[in-house]
Amino acid sequence: RLESWYPYIYSFTCSGCRISVSSVCFVMARRELPPEDSDLSRLFTRLWEVDDNRLTSGHDYAINLQGGTKRFWTRDHARDPLFTFVASTAFKRPTYKTFVALLDNYERATTVAESVTPEEERENWAFLDAIMDTRPMKETHRYLVEKGKSPHSERDFKRQLYDIWFKLYRRTRETRSLDSSGFEHVFVGECRGGQGREKREVIGFHNWIQYYLQEQLGNVDYKGYLLNKEVIYGFIFLLYITL
Repeated sequence: RLESWYPYIYSFTCSGCRISVSSVCFVMARRELPPEDSDLSRLFTRLWEVDDNRLTSGHDYAINLQGGTKRFWTRDHARDPLFTFVASTAFKRPTYKTFVALLDNYERATTVAESVTPEEERENWAFLDAIMDTRPMKETHRYLVEKGKSPHSERDFKRQLYDIWFKLYRRTRETRSLDSSGFEHVFVGECRGGQGREKREVIGFHNWIQYYLQEQLGNVDYKGYLLNKEVIYGFIFLLYITL
């Protein structure tokens, strides 16, 4: 069984305009995996079992689901924020602390070239060092080595992770700028489109910490969770309250 999360609808402030997107997920569901993914299912279960760094609901955080909604409804079905609280002590943990340090390293808008300073590069490596000290990442490394997908050396594996997450690339064929990276897209979020309010959209932004921090700043307006029958499995992704 694979624990997944259903998308929510919320508003996000991007360059001074509020826009609607639907990509952050928080409601748990289960679905059967195809046979060829059984190894991955076992890996995910193992990662959950060995993760002693994850947050505990009711102790480290609490969420308030409120009303259900549908993808194209504009009415707000959640009067209050999604997060009731997240313990401040969580952000003192090495993985959380080094992760948050990366969130202000990027240009929000696509087509704007990214530049990586020496300090930002040090922050990237500090994050990789922190996560490689955790049991889930050691298990992940072991699994990938067994599958012939990653090098045996932890040093070389971190270089592989660095290239996957932090190496810059072009978001679209139309731009010549190296304006995106895997880490920025998934964990930070990007804003693309024209200058008009209706033409802008947030892409990526698949991370609960960034969501929580933006909600605290008043940049995110949670509008409710998607009802089960509204879920499109292509939009489902893994999101645990852990890092």
